[in-house]
Order: sequence, then C-alpha cells, then structure tokens
Amino acid sequence: MLSVYDALLVRDFEAATLAIDSNSGCFDFLELHPVHKVPPLMLLVAQAVQHETATSSFSKYRVKEQRAGVVALARAMIDAGADAMQSAPFECQFVMHASTSIHELNEAGEPVEEYTDNDYSEEVMKTIVNDATCAGRSALGLCFAVRDQMQNCKEWEIVGNYPMAIMDGIEPTYHNPWHESRLTLLELSHIFKAAAKARALAKKPPATVAVPEGLISLYEAIRSDSASHDVELICEGGAVVTAHSTFLGFASPALSTMLASGFLEGKTKQIAIRDCAAKSATLFLDMLHTASTTLDLDSEGDAAATLLGTLELAHRWQVPFVVEMAERALTATICDQSFDAIATAAQMKDLPHLKRACRTFAADPKNAIAERLSAKSTSLPLAVRTLLNPTASAAPEQPPAKKRRSF
Repeated sequence: MLSVYDALLVRDFEAATLAIDSNSGCFDFLELHPVHKVPPLMLLVAQAVQHETATSSFSKYRVKEQRAGVVALARAMIDAGADAMQSAPFECQFVMHASTSIHELNEAGEPVEEYTDNDYSEEVMKTIVNDATCAGRSALGLCFAVRDQMQNCKEWEIVGNYPMAIMDGIEPTYHNPWHESRLTLLELSHIFKAAAKARALAKKPPATVAVPEGLISLYEAIRSDSASHDVELICEGGAVVTAHSTFLGFASPALSTMLASGFLEGKTKQIAIRDCAAKSATLFLDMLHTASTTLDLDSEGDAAATLLGTLELAHRWQVPFVVEMAERALTATICDQSFDAIATAAQMKDLPHLKRACRTFAADPKNAIAERLSAKSTSLPLAVRTLLNPTASAAPEQPPAKKRRSF
C-alpha cells in the first residue's frame, strides 16, 4: 500500500495525491510523522520548497510546474482531514531546509568570474541556505516564517543575461532569488488560511446565553402540559406525540407554513411523520423547548437511532440549533454498528463536525470500518465512500455496454 508519507519524502506530489485516493479513510491526517514528529501538511511545506536555482530558467519552470501538484495535494489533504493550524510539538527536531544558487557579485553588482586552466572564464556561483525550525509551529506558521526570511534576503540575483545586457547598453536589473519559492508558499498560505477559517467556523459552538434555572423549568412545564397541546405528530406505527402549534410555528418556517389554515395539517392539526419513531419526535420537542431531555437514550441501546431521527426532523423542518445539538450528540455514539448510518447522514446533510468525527473514527485501525476500507469493500454505502474519499467521483460505476449486433 502506497503511503502518503513515502511519496512526500521523495517529493512525488502526484503519487501522494493518488495515495490519498487509494487509501481513503485509512490514513489519519492529524497523526504526526513517526520519525520527524511533524503534521502531514507541515511536511508538505518542507518538501515543496527545497532548492531553487535562481539563474536557471529550467529550474524556474520546474518549480512552477511542481507548484500545481503541490497545490492539488494540499487541497486533497485538507479535504481528507488535515489541519493547517496543527502545531508540531516543541520537542520536534525537524528543520525545514531550503536553498538557492545565485551569481557571486562584486561591489559594482557585476558577476564575479574565475578562469580555468584553459583560460576560459566561468561565473562564480554561491548557494544561499534558508533554514526554519518546525517546533511549536503550524503549517501555516511555517509558511509565514519562511516567506518572511526569503523576503528579507540581503542577496540579489541579476535578471537575464548580464553580458548581453551590457553589450546592448541595458542597465542590469536585480530581483529576489527566492521568487518562485515565495509564490509557492504564498499560494499554500492562502489555501491554509481559507481552510483554517472554515475549520474554525465548523468548530464554533452555537451562541448560548446563561438563563435562570427557573426559566428552563417554566418551559419544561409548558412542554409537559399535554392538556393545552393542540397539534399531533403522527409517528411510526401510529404513535402520537402532542405539542403546541404556536411554539412549533415560531420555531420552524416549514412548520409555520404547514400549520397555516389553508393546508391539510392546519385544518386537521395533525402532522404525519410516519418515518420517525415517537422517541425521536419527543427528543426533538425536548431539545426545542429546553435544549435538554429527561429521556434515557441508552436504556435500549438505540441512542444513535433516536438522535438520527431527531436530526432528520430538525433538518427537514429547518431548525438549525436543534440540528447542531443533535450533530454534537451523535459524535459520541459513533461505533462500528452505527457508523454507516451516521456517516451517511453527515455526508447527505453536509454536517462538518460530524463528518470530521466519522473520518477520525474510520482512520483508527482498531475499528472494523478500517478493515472494510482496506479490503476495498463495496458494501459501504455510496455516501460513506464519498465522505471518506472526497476526491473520488460520486457517480456509480456504469455497467459495461452491451454488444451491438448489426443487420
């Protein structure tokens, strides 16, 4: 099995991208390198910028061509769960090493030449080294640090052919010798910043305020006052859960429309949700009123199924804060038995926190899902395969075309 790290260490960025595709779900992109103790994205930064020959147009072309592969790999790693803000431990000894070759210039800014035994002159070259320690830094921080060092480089390289410029009477110009490497780091830093921002927003808990316990008790009493309930939720098997139509209407724009007088639900004061268990509907109402519940979710070992039903209702009825609560609660119920259902819901409803939790679970070799992935099992639902392998096509395989007979 091709390892992402093996491909990175030999700077084969295309092979590393292929390794992500072929080993989807089997590689934890938050795990440090076993030897160098750096996060995967930091190793990518270190390998992306190693040596640039400032005087060689071929070297510059090669760096530009390589940049496309580096960028594609960075995006694939982030999609697979890598974190640009993950820091290397302070005891990490890994040092990023970059170098470039430039002309040796004299005080007049002219290339220094030396003569060989055959009286041929050769321009004297020298190598500039740029090292940066990785300890305590993230991949994004390393990009900033190395770019800053390159920006402040005191050495300059002549642009173009110096002798020809002098012969043509053109004043020679100079530029920073790290030009192409700085562009690579700049593009990586843009990708890392966007990913870090998206990850922070996904992790951000919903806005909450402290309220007196008596207010929670009041809403709990209203929730429990079945005598004043005026709408019925007809659940799986014909089970009935009652609620206040006014409360539901203010909580959900979808329910507000359904309970309008002109619709069937408004006339009958009944909402059919026959694909939802009564326990899930009850939990939805509990979360809606008090953001808590007195239900014993683990009594029958069906916590995941109950929460999935609640998540489905909240998502269908457009109640985002209940979706967020159910999503956070579901992360604690992921196991081998519930993985397929939870991962499918996370992918289909695009729930970032739950998707990340599913990828982390699948990457753990102790779990059965890792064996199913390594065996390339086709029993995994399509949504799960798409979640664990974001770069794969979501389209199902087409059957081979039938042989056409001509007459």
